[in-house]
Amino acid sequence: MLIEKDNIDILNNGTVVHFSFHFVGIAIFSQLEIFIKTYYLTKGEKDIQGVFSGLDIENRLINGEVRVDFEPPIKQ
Repeated sequence: MLIEKDNIDILNNGTVVHFSFHFVGIAIFSQLEIFIKTYYLTKGEKDIQGVFSGLDIENRLINGEVRVDFEPPIKQ
């Protein structure tokens, strides 16, 4: 599976981060969109909730919830 095209946008006057991916190869999705409210980013939380929508390989609409986990970098 390869990411053919990716895009990051800031929407609604900076209140929503939008990630967009298009895949090629053997993948469940052909296109995936992720939306996360920036309110959670400014609070410094490690786990952020959002929603996703996309198209599967048969062009059926899919959607659901997504969670982004941030791991601090390992200090050496």
